[in-house]
Amino acid sequence: GYASADVEGSVEIDPEGRTADIRLTVKPGLFSVFGTVCVDGHDNLPAQLILQASDIRPGRPFSESDLEDARTRIYQMRVFSEVEIVTGRTDPKTGANQFASDEHQGEWNWDSAQDTGSEAAASNDRVCRLMKKKTPSAQIPLEIHVKPGRLYRWGVGAGLQIGVEDGQRAISAA
Repeated sequence: GYASADVEGSVEIDPEGRTADIRLTVKPGLFSVFGTVCVDGHDNLPAQLILQASDIRPGRPFSESDLEDARTRIYQMRVFSEVEIVTGRTDPKTGANQFASDEHQGEWNWDSAQDTGSEAAASNDRVCRLMKKKTPSAQIPLEIHVKPGRLYRWGVGAGLQIGVEDGQRAISAA
């Protein structure tokens, strides 16, 4: 549940004794919970299903492993070619969600300023699961960015078998 920490360190090296003394001081920071969870880029697919598949609910304790599990569950819906979950911070004074950068770290970028057609605007509607109550814990808002893949794919495969399995032996009638 601790999404941010302050870490200070020092190193003392003794060349003659060939030793090093390393000291780290970690201050865990505030206990954090998931804040507002938003989905965009879902095209014509229901955003509520993506939120449901993520299984991330605002108010639950923050966990990096929960984020990775959510990404995996959304990707396993097998309709997206890319799934990215971006964490942010909630400004304690204004309550506004802030993200480090408008640029996503994945292979693609979505820029709302470039969306001018109604089809593009409809495909990038934001749907959010909001925080229902105030909490004294630090809130970590999430943005789930998905990129729909091809719904229909054709593939060709090949196989190779060496030996004979018991169920494949021929029985000869004498």
